[in-house]
Amino acid sequence: MKVLKTKYPGIYQIGANYYIDFYADGKRHRKVVGPNLLMALEEKTRLKRRDKRGKYQIVERMEKTTFDNSLNSTRRKEKPKTTSSNLSQST
Repeated sequence: MKVLKTKYPGIYQIGANYYIDFYADGKRHRKVVGPNLLMALEEKTRLKRRDKRGKYQIVERMEKTTFDNSLNSTRRKEKPKTTSSNLSQST
């Protein structure tokens, strides 16, 4: 069956049923909600409220990251390392 995205992140349709994607305790879960989009929205909202109380960790699905993107972002975050020996040689 084909997965159809909805305009709501973390909610998609397979066949006649809607599913929600969420993470709990560091693991990804997919839950069948039912044939109604409104039911899926309500369930996702309920889980987000639980997340705010600390019962679930809701993380939206992220796009795929390529190795080059990851490498470039790591390079941007790195700062040049200076040691005391490097500083004394330059003076």
